[in-house]
Amino acid sequence: MVSGHEGAPRYHDLVRAPMLHLRRTTAPTRWRAAHLRLAALHEQRYEELGGTDESDAADPARLHARLEAAYHRLCAQPAATLPQLLAQGPRAARLGAAFARRWARTLADAGRDNGDEATRRWGTECLAVLDEDDGPAGRARLAGLLVDRPGADEAARVEALHARAALHCEAREYAEALADHDRLDALRPGDWRTAVERGVAHRRAGNYVQALSHLDEAEARLAAAPDPGDDPAPAARIAREQGETRRHLGLFDQALDLLGRALALAPGDPSALVSRAAAHLSLGRHHEAVADLDHALARRPDHLWALLKRARAHDSLGDRRAAFADLDRAADLTMDSAAVIGERGEIHRRAGEYAEALAAFDAAVAADPDYLWAYGSRALAHHALGDFTAAVADLRHALARKPDYLWARLRLAEFRHEQGDCDAEFAEYDEAVTATTGRLARPYVLRGRAHAEHGRFARARADGEEALRIEPEDERVRELVAQWSARASRGDAAPQPPSPRRGEASWWHGGTSAGP
Repeated sequence: MVSGHEGAPRYHDLVRAPMLHLRRTTAPTRWRAAHLRLAALHEQRYEELGGTDESDAADPARLHARLEAAYHRLCAQPAATLPQLLAQGPRAARLGAAFARRWARTLADAGRDNGDEATRRWGTECLAVLDEDDGPAGRARLAGLLVDRPGADEAARVEALHARAALHCEAREYAEALADHDRLDALRPGDWRTAVERGVAHRRAGNYVQALSHLDEAEARLAAAPDPGDDPAPAARIAREQGETRRHLGLFDQALDLLGRALALAPGDPSALVSRAAAHLSLGRHHEAVADLDHALARRPDHLWALLKRARAHDSLGDRRAAFADLDRAADLTMDSAAVIGERGEIHRRAGEYAEALAAFDAAVAADPDYLWAYGSRALAHHALGDFTAAVADLRHALARKPDYLWARLRLAEFRHEQGDCDAEFAEYDEAVTATTGRLARPYVLRGRAHAEHGRFARARADGEEALRIEPEDERVRELVAQWSARASRGDAAPQPPSPRRGEASWWHGGTSAGP
């Protein structure tokens, strides 16, 4: 009649339930006092373990102590404790399926043992949602139960909306996430946090220009806050997200500046370190990338993207054994097999092992049909094998899902150039300019170089001048504009020889996580 439960003996439920019912109903004062003592012991243990909201998910002992304390307080004082535990639900949902289930199970167990119908009902409903789907979409529904729960104050509702919006993003339900941001703006007008998260949602949806606009708005909102306080965390987060968005756009120098600012405000932030490492990788600074990733993993050994990026850095430095070791470790940490498989494919592709690369990319997109990065890398493998049809099809598929996928758009223009299809090449450059609403210099520069290669120097100059309007201090672009202006003034129509702009290592097409 006794079995193990989380390392401790426990009576079987058939015996335990009537025993607890008898104790609760025959000696209610002793029942409450015993549970309060047990709650205090677990709370003391939690403090001794250094527990914080941020650390619980990473340490089973801290999580156990925190939820055991909550269980005993629910048994002793359900009316006072239930709202407090429900307010923690949105954070539990964000921390993953295992954490969410432990939180919901605590409610259900307490509801069964304390005789409180409200606790029992909440536990049953929350577990039912997770039993149906404990992925991001299911946990968004769990947070949704808590958004409009009776008795929730504004602060609790705000946190539930933030959690649900983030989970909608994780589930790629971007319209739903943005709708939650609208509700948040109505509840807390001018809140910088909502603007940041709206910007992140747009970035994840591939709407990079809108993302930049909302992140700039977040910076303005923070500056205008009546009492911003001395905490550097909000400014650090905004700078980090601004840097990450520019990295996705291939603006690596700007990204490094912003990420450096974020790390100055929040030293050792693993997310900022990984983002800066990715920018270093794109610029070919592999040793700097490894240093940042080592630092990030020292702070968070389970950081999946740090392992994936370090695998690529090790491979770039010629250490395939270390690269595959990082990928093996990443595979042990995640259910998202597509990302790990895709990185294995990328190592094979960069080594010229195209058959192995294609097999890996096929497996990655089979595991996650929305993994557009894998389509981009597979396009490069097809291209290396001379299969333009398959390469173009993969890029077209990615662009159909994400029209603002700048890397794929510019790579497709290159493929059209190699095929000698001038009209199609310029059509892609035109689409790149339109998709970025004239806010990025790179599409103008690349279209200008293509015009110059066809002897259209007046048009090349016009594009170069637009690029300088956006990035007036870029000396490389200034030199090009001077060359094109001189040729245009002479009426020179001789095509300019093809430039080294084409190729992954060039300044014009640095790799990003939004593209290989």
